[in-house]
Parts: sequence; C-alpha cells; structure tokens
Amino acid sequence: MACALNLLCDLFALQNIEADKGFRQEHGRLASVRTKSVTREGNRLCNAVRRQAGPLIDALGVPDAILGAPLGLRDPAPADR
Repeated sequence: MACALNLLCDLFALQNIEADKGFRQEHGRLASVRTKSVTREGNRLCNAVRRQAGPLIDALGVPDAILGAPLGLRDPAPADR
C-alpha cells in the first residue's frame, strides 16, 4: 500500500508541475525538454496507479455505491437530455 500512496504523491507533484509548466518555462525554471519528460513521467505514473486502483479502493474503504455513481464511470451518460 505504501508503494501505491507514493505513486499518488508523485503523480500529484508532477500534475502540479505540469499545470504550471508555461509559467516555469517563461521564467527559466523548466526547459522545454524537461516539460516533455514531466508529461511522459506523469503518463507512466497514471498507468502505474491504474494497476493499483483495486487495492487503493479497498484500503480507502470507498463504498460500492460510490463506485457505481456516474462520477466513477468512465463515460457517464448525461443526466438530463
């Protein structure tokens, strides 16, 4: 479980770096090549976290009702048409 939580922490940190990459590039804090590697590593971590989804859900005690909610669905249907 510690490994999965470490992955989530790393993913959170990279997501924040990626969200501000324009600002960081503009101010010389992040080179263009590095921004691409941040994105690549973020994608790698997403795949790693995806493989840990079951144990994370169990460890965090996410109720089955939440898992079946539209928010938890990959492609939810619109509520009202």
